[in-house]
Amino acid sequence: MPSPVRSSSSTESARSAGTATKSAQQTIGREQERIGREQEKMGREQQRLAKEVQRKAERVIEASLRNGTARPLN
Repeated sequence: MPSPVRSSSSTESARSAGTATKSAQQTIGREQERIGREQEKMGREQQRLAKEVQRKAERVIEASLRNGTARPLN
């Protein structure tokens, strides 16, 4: 005895594909937003680290000037 097979109309297929497409687009949108937030976070961290490196370099320069260990660059 053959098993019953549900036939879907082209309208149902199109509706299903449209729903899947919309769902995929929403997922992509959420992922892009997440990536954007992560990139902003990384940018802030990079700026923080750059400032920290600059402060440390300034301290080293000041110490070498105080100690008389500074040398000309050329």
